[in-house]
Amino acid sequence: SSRPKYWYVSEHKHSSAKNGKVEGRPVVSVVVYTRDSDTGLQDTMESLFAQTLQNIEIIIVDDASDKPESRAALQEFARLPHVRLLKVPVSAKGRGAAYNAAMINARGEYVFILDSQNMLEPTCLEVFAWHLSTNPALGFVKGYTVAYDARNFLHTGSFADRSMFRTRNQVTNAAMIRRTVLAQLGGFDREVTAPGMAGWDLWMRCAEAGIWGTTLPLYMDWMHIQGQSYGADDKGSIAYKGEMNTVEFMERYPRLQGGQWPRAAPSPSMAGSAFERDRLQDTPPFPNRLMKEVPHAMMIVETLDSSNEIGSANLESVKQMVKRGWQVTIVDVSPSSGNVSFVPFSSLTPDTLSLSQFIQIGDYPRFLRYLMESRQPDFVFLSGSEFALQILPFLKACGQMMSYQPAFVGYVHMVEPVHAHLVDASRSMLDLTLVSTNAQLSLFEDDSGDNQLGRLMLRVLKDKKIPEVGWRGRSEPRPSRAWSENLVVRVNAGIDSSASRSDFARRASVRASLG
Repeated sequence: SSRPKYWYVSEHKHSSAKNGKVEGRPVVSVVVYTRDSDTGLQDTMESLFAQTLQNIEIIIVDDASDKPESRAALQEFARLPHVRLLKVPVSAKGRGAAYNAAMINARGEYVFILDSQNMLEPTCLEVFAWHLSTNPALGFVKGYTVAYDARNFLHTGSFADRSMFRTRNQVTNAAMIRRTVLAQLGGFDREVTAPGMAGWDLWMRCAEAGIWGTTLPLYMDWMHIQGQSYGADDKGSIAYKGEMNTVEFMERYPRLQGGQWPRAAPSPSMAGSAFERDRLQDTPPFPNRLMKEVPHAMMIVETLDSSNEIGSANLESVKQMVKRGWQVTIVDVSPSSGNVSFVPFSSLTPDTLSLSQFIQIGDYPRFLRYLMESRQPDFVFLSGSEFALQILPFLKACGQMMSYQPAFVGYVHMVEPVHAHLVDASRSMLDLTLVSTNAQLSLFEDDSGDNQLGRLMLRVLKDKKIPEVGWRGRSEPRPSRAWSENLVVRVNAGIDSSASRSDFARRASVRASLG
């Protein structure tokens, strides 16, 4: 694939590995089932090494592989400090038994099931772990599936289709499950050995126990299709096309016959008065500090729609940064991203996140803090994001608590006065303010001091003109934002903004480092 990969490495793993093993409890235990798959296993493992969440362990369960090349590949992976190899005895063959062998050894708070030859999108584990950690009522989570090879199709089966599970499995096994849920159920049922049935049985037993999960509207796993064993019908459900007695199968779950199907408890509203300052400023649910070998930029935006002018300007900015050899993390903090394709951005950087797809707005601030601690960006660009500008005191305070202090750069490529004036009001805390055209200079107050502006000060943006964009129909009402003034006040409460002011020396240093 020509898509970029960053091959992030956990700083914790790198520094604490002793005697070939890593100390500390991982966030996620990824269980990889394999049997005589060498090249397919390589693809699976590479997708795990490319994950943005690297606070993980990988448990490979070898179901009695006997091909020499498969055994050789397994031994190579077993030498890695965060990979463990478990061999399942021939007498205990079966997916359920193989999965259970891994469950006993799993140390992570969450367990992800992944079969060999299947792959994950780079942000999959990070997104799922955050979704479960901020939604304690959920037992599991998964995304949509891309099927490839013998058959190519998009699968959007969902845990929301609860009652349809009575007649057919609606989802693949590629899901993240709480380890406590698996322990409560006693793992997978060893008696269910028919192909394609172990996962279905697990979801049904979860429902029997009153546990349910959710499906995020993101394509997160790639499922390898061999021959015509699996397929999708016109309703999007997926199942193994083999012999199975569904009537006898459903007799195992008497509670579900009477329509007693659990609902995933809705996440508590994070709007308005429901906010608590402690929730907004508490520490992230888990650490994920990554090693950095090249300059890194974190860009906070409010659209990933490259078909509009603002999104196009953001996309062009990222292109120029990547061209200069930077790694870029893109964070969309809009309250709702809608049905927008991330492909133009993800073709430039695998580290593309739309927060509304997996967390509530009330968790945006601490997720941004988590990202700064994790990616350790040299620069944080606030590109057309009113929300980021409004919580800038909080972001600056987070940056000052870290071992390094990223430079905060306000980038204005809109001629909308409201946005420009918000940037202007924040300039005392910004280390640099960039504009894309001279026309935008008139929107700022004259300043002859240390907060002077420059046109396209950022060298990486000089290669191509960034489009000048504005708000069409300024006489029309501006779109309302889901975040309230109350949210912003609570996020910034107790923070001394004067301590976050940037001085002339720091701004001069930032300008010099950007060229």
